[in-house]
Amino acid sequence: MGDLGDGTGSAYSAALDTDTVQESTSTSARADVPNDLAAAIVAIQNELGTDPAGSLTDVKTWLQTEHSADGTHADVDAATLSVSGIADFADGTASAPSITNTGDANTGIYFSAANTIDMTTDGTNAFSMDANQDLTLAGDVTMGGASTPRVLTITSSTESSLHLIDTGGSAQAWKVGLSVSGNTNNLEFYDVTDSRLVLSLDGDGDATFAGDILNSATSKIATGGETAPDVDGGGLCLNHGAADGNVLTFKNSDVAHGVTDGAETDTYAQFAKASPTTGGLVIEGYVEDIVAIRLQAVGTTGVTTKSTAGSAPLVIQANKKSGTTTGAYGANENLAVIRNFGNTRFIFDGDGDSHQDVGTAWTNFDDEDDALAVRGLMGTLEKNSAKKQLFNMVKYNAQKLHDMGVITYTPKDKSPSGQDEMFLSNKGILGLYGGAISELYGVAELMAKRLGTNYEAMKQEYRGNQLQ
Repeated sequence: MGDLGDGTGSAYSAALDTDTVQESTSTSARADVPNDLAAAIVAIQNELGTDPAGSLTDVKTWLQTEHSADGTHADVDAATLSVSGIADFADGTASAPSITNTGDANTGIYFSAANTIDMTTDGTNAFSMDANQDLTLAGDVTMGGASTPRVLTITSSTESSLHLIDTGGSAQAWKVGLSVSGNTNNLEFYDVTDSRLVLSLDGDGDATFAGDILNSATSKIATGGETAPDVDGGGLCLNHGAADGNVLTFKNSDVAHGVTDGAETDTYAQFAKASPTTGGLVIEGYVEDIVAIRLQAVGTTGVTTKSTAGSAPLVIQANKKSGTTTGAYGANENLAVIRNFGNTRFIFDGDGDSHQDVGTAWTNFDDEDDALAVRGLMGTLEKNSAKKQLFNMVKYNAQKLHDMGVITYTPKDKSPSGQDEMFLSNKGILGLYGGAISELYGVAELMAKRLGTNYEAMKQEYRGNQLQ
């Protein structure tokens, strides 16, 4: 076999076979190529899959058309391109991505920098992922829809975070973020600018707020699964289901009353049902010293009306159920009571009467001159100094009446007001008045006997005179 190049018997030009080694004496693959030029062309065409016809020029042109002179492919006539190695692409730009589709050359994938991959749509960057695998999106993110919800999962070995940033106008720090703490299962909202936690939601659904909770003028807040809160906009409806405990409590770290059978020691007020089955409201106040509950009414207008229509800054009103509405209680039905622990001591009823339990505290002043003591009391209470002289106050002065339990007397040198202060005791006054009347009755009977007159007849005559 002759040489395929410039050797003896070759018809190939030097451009196609530039070596001087004769294939007839070589062991290379070229030695197997037939010397006949036409047969060689047919063999090449058969190998390439083209029609076995044409000339050397035709085959060269076809090869350069299909594979280009620089070795790249101008077109691949196949449904799928499979690359088992590495495919290199130019960087491209947002307006001319290096990987695109036919007829839409400004949409596709490009590489804006080292270790960065970008996608562009309509010649504008859609998103970029850098070497840290941080993803920057230029538009909105929509996942699924109402009928096909999707899940966004952010995973980290320690904690996962989602940050929202404001980049408008001037340079801004991170403003709001979401963080899922790996060890506590908390979803946290925080302000990175001020380095403070705003809201934390734990695995039990408990929420911890660091700031104010504000709702609009028309929105309502309801608890316990309440779906129809009966409050106005901006109102609060507390529903604790069928539970019988507290519905509302107030705490303060300054408080430590120690009455822990009724409330936690730092609780100073609590609201609960009065009856487990029928309702009602119990308001309890707890204190370490004296005043546990104080009702304080602040008005702007005074009222002097003394009638059934009278009013005042502080009103306590009792209404009785009447069908689906309410009305008044009966004349002798109780309106309010005052108790000492569980024992009722004062009762106020529907016809304006008041009742007091005297228990064992009733006092009869058997060793005192009751009538004279009444005069002493009247003189003590008299504010006109001239009129005071009309009463015998030598024996029954303020201190004596205080010792008897008729009044509680605080002299001006010991009172906070700097004036003599006296508080009447209802039981003391009633006992004193009752004793004085009883005493006068006894004196009148004795006088009638000494005068030889029937006391009952004198009493009837007196009553008759009063009616005239």
